[in-house]
Amino acid sequence: MDWSIFVSLGKSWLSSGLPDPRWRIALVAGLSIILGALFIISLLQALTGQNLDRASALALGLSGAPLVLILVAFPVLIWGAFRGAVLDFQTIFILLACGLGLGTLLLHHQRKTAGTGGTWTLAALALLLAGLTLLRLSFLRGLLLPPYFDSVEHFQIVNDLLHPEGPPQAFYTLARITQRYYHFGFHALAAWVSGLTGASPADTILVLGQLLQALIPISLFFPIKAATRSDAAALFGVLLAGLGWRMPAFASNWGKYPALTGIATFPFGLGVAFLAFSSLDKKERRRLFSLAVLAAILSTLAHTRSAILMIAAAGSWFAAGKILRAKRTWQIGMAAAFTALLFWLVHQIAEDQSLLFILQPYLMDGLIPSLLVVLLIPFGLKHFPQATLAGLLWLLILLLSALTPSPGALERLGYLSLLDRPFVQMTLFLPLTLIGGAGLAGLKPTLLQLSTRKWADFQKRLWPYLYLSLCLVVTLNALRGYDFAPSPCCQLVTQDDLAAYTWIRENLPTEATILIASNRTPTQAFGVDGGIWINALTGRQTEKWSHNAPFDSPAILEAICASGARYIYAGGTSSRFSVEDLATQPAWYQALFVRPRAYLFAITGCEGHP
Repeated sequence: MDWSIFVSLGKSWLSSGLPDPRWRIALVAGLSIILGALFIISLLQALTGQNLDRASALALGLSGAPLVLILVAFPVLIWGAFRGAVLDFQTIFILLACGLGLGTLLLHHQRKTAGTGGTWTLAALALLLAGLTLLRLSFLRGLLLPPYFDSVEHFQIVNDLLHPEGPPQAFYTLARITQRYYHFGFHALAAWVSGLTGASPADTILVLGQLLQALIPISLFFPIKAATRSDAAALFGVLLAGLGWRMPAFASNWGKYPALTGIATFPFGLGVAFLAFSSLDKKERRRLFSLAVLAAILSTLAHTRSAILMIAAAGSWFAAGKILRAKRTWQIGMAAAFTALLFWLVHQIAEDQSLLFILQPYLMDGLIPSLLVVLLIPFGLKHFPQATLAGLLWLLILLLSALTPSPGALERLGYLSLLDRPFVQMTLFLPLTLIGGAGLAGLKPTLLQLSTRKWADFQKRLWPYLYLSLCLVVTLNALRGYDFAPSPCCQLVTQDDLAAYTWIRENLPTEATILIASNRTPTQAFGVDGGIWINALTGRQTEKWSHNAPFDSPAILEAICASGARYIYAGGTSSRFSVEDLATQPAWYQALFVRPRAYLFAITGCEGHP
């Protein structure tokens, strides 16, 4: 049989037979995630004799699916990078997807257990997944390119992975992986989807980032279910993680796609480790531990700090168990130390406005869910003390890591604290979700214990309404207080910028160097308008320059000329170069391209400079 015919049909269908362009990416990425999830579910059923309910299997499968795709795609991408030749990634990835499907079928036939029970829970989880997916994809409305300056680096890395035959654009490359390591897991995922669909990496990054946002809350279902043995608590945790606070959804505005991949996948390793600890069969336990270690490695490949999340979560769980088994005097001492640390943290945050920034999503429009979590703490401590205490310790560890200065070697690399503050801000919802889930799980038995026998039946009938009311509070607060569209703060590119990129490609020499507006942190300079995309999309070199620099000084003109730049670009953000200053010096700067939100000037005052 000539399999090339089927491969050709698949390539044709993927490239042109599906809706264009982002729905095609969403469909192919979604099918890839489903395939990976089915493989994970079949693998777990083949490895373990423990009966997993269907909702838990789905949550574990979806959390592990990106790791499967990374494991499949990454070796091929490394091979392409070191081979340095043109590769037909679409054909290779179609064949790998077929192999993954065949492996799923073989594992399915070797299964020791099948999914059990929990039909209503499965339906509720699937409904939450569908709703969150549509909600997250709505974020893409009006976004022309991925937001923030980090996204340019992601685009260049994915583009380099798909074109190993050309010179690399990105600072981080697979060919120099041992010298300059980066979070290549997300980029392997994006290369997989772009390679299959033939779509632009920019569109793929946008769509894939939002699909990961939908997976993050679902991935927390199994850890909360394992900690509380409650479907209702696990579903409430999913709702809290998905809609309770602005984070992690707002992090898409910052281009934090590798971090989102790590957050979506690290619960899988924790879940498999829990299954290993729960197993009574030594051989099965070894296999599950091996799978947990592999998952931890792949999740770390997605984002290095996911390893810290795993260590902090697992360490908090075991520390909480130790505390609960300790003598009463030790418990009192540790409670006093915890309280003292908490007051110290509050004092530090009150003194430092930059630290207050970390808690902003949880104290302003996220105040109602945060208060709800706080009110549920006593119920969690009463009935699920290990889970609640672990969540509190985890929360404390994350906050302390944002305040702890990095060792000298890490500080020289730009890491001012053990965990950078934006990362802590976008992950505080994790321990809060665990605390909230454990608290809700403890609320029902507390109500029943407070009831007399006469009112017990009434309390049982009241519970579903109370549960739905709490879910409604979280949902309505999100709909009232959150904007699910991209934030204007981080959109650097307009339609005028896209027109300017086309003009630059068609009219400027390939060796041209263009001055673009930038700002600085202590460790790096970053672009602040659409100029940041010029190099990635046109191939022309760019030179970063302070966005508020004057242009009417001969000394400034001489410095610009010495930099080698012969063109100046001003985009559509408030931090762009002053177009008014440039227009006042017609002898030095000549307008070549003028749109309301994009300008290109030729530097004509550089005579005598090489």
